[in-house]
Amino acid sequence: MDAVRLRWQSVIGSRIQYRWLKTERYSEVVVDIPIHPDLQRVLDTLPMSKMTFLETTGGRSRSANGLGNAMRKWCNAAGLPDNTSHGLRKACAARLAEAGASEREIMAWTGHASPQMVQIYAGKARRGLMADQGFAKLRQNETGSNVDEPSGNGSTR
Repeated sequence: MDAVRLRWQSVIGSRIQYRWLKTERYSEVVVDIPIHPDLQRVLDTLPMSKMTFLETTGGRSRSANGLGNAMRKWCNAAGLPDNTSHGLRKACAARLAEAGASEREIMAWTGHASPQMVQIYAGKARRGLMADQGFAKLRQNETGSNVDEPSGNGSTR
């Protein structure tokens, strides 16, 4: 869980840059992503003296296992027993897919080196939404205009 290693040195301008811990010895892939405005608001409240962004209440750096355990407690307390910290990467990939991001764009966000892993992660994207987006493109191509809704009487035949 790379989030425990993020620190002020990971922030370069308006971006976060880091390498995956599990692949840093043999991969040159650098995750280099813009900072979302919601995250920037949180970072703006943190003192520059923090060793890492996700410290314990005692001010010590968290371990990956420690953060995973804390996330489990927080998810359970929030009524989200099926969610995990690892699920955040999958959720990000799915949201990017739903927004129309390409496999390569999603790979840049998640740090994956293969499109196969992105297909697995982004497979959680809402298929109905993706079908609607594909259908709108089909209709636009057919009519030469920007059509958002299917034409017809709305029957399910």
